[in-house]
Amino acid sequence: MKIEKTGKPIPTGDREAGEAEWRTPLHFAVDRRQVRVDVVRYLLHKGADVDHVTRFGETAVYLAAERGNGRVVKELLRELPRLDQKTEGDEETVLHAAAAHCSLAVVKMLVEAGAGVYARDQKGRSILEYARKARWTETVQWITKNTTLETLVEEPF
Repeated sequence: MKIEKTGKPIPTGDREAGEAEWRTPLHFAVDRRQVRVDVVRYLLHKGADVDHVTRFGETAVYLAAERGNGRVVKELLRELPRLDQKTEGDEETVLHAAAAHCSLAVVKMLVEAGAGVYARDQKGRSILEYARKARWTETVQWITKNTTLETLVEEPF
């Protein structure tokens, strides 16, 4: 199979109903539980845009972090992606997704790469609150120890 335009968005969903997400092959490759890192590496080598944003504000690194795939997150971080992109609606960052859905290792990787630990979502919730809600005890302890986040929440989850 030959992929010539790895960064060209592919409409998914019902375009006429305004539901097209406009994902790239890289989005499709990383949005899986079992991802072949060599496929991600190939797409990046062929010029896939690591910062392309879907209609919902999701980047490839956001999707990989949400899936908890540390190997893919590590590979994407080599391309120096934007880590401050917020999703549409909830305004979550890649670090919110990682804190809610995956391992401490992915959270650490993102923080070391410069992801904003003090970012808040639309309702003012921090990554610490996301990790607490998901009951990721190790992540909560690490965030508490390594940041000065305060957990003032106006609205519960």
